[in-house]
Amino acid sequence: MNMQSIYYQKAIDLLDKVASPNGFLASAENTSNYKRVWARDGVICGLAALASGDEKLIESFKKTLETLAKHQHPIGTIPSNVLITDDNTEVS
Repeated sequence: MNMQSIYYQKAIDLLDKVASPNGFLASAENTSNYKRVWARDGVICGLAALASGDEKLIESFKKTLETLAKHQHPIGTIPSNVLITDDNTEVS
C-alpha cells in the first residue's frame, strides 16, 4: 500500500469516527464543545464524503444538512453549530 492510500484510508476512518446520528461532529475527541454538528466543519466533511462515494458517509452528510436545516432561524440564517443531547438541544 502506498503512502497516498494510507493517508486516504486514515481520512476515511476519521470521517467514520466523527459521523453521528445527527451528522458530522467537529472532532473525534471527547471534548464537549466539539460534540456538536458545526456548519463549516460538517460541510467540509460532507464534500469529502461525496468525493469518497462512501454511502455511509454520504448519509452522514445528509444528516448534517438536515440537522442544520431543522434549526434554521426564521429569517433564514443557518446556525454555526447544534448540540443535541438526550435531554437538550442547544443552537448557536
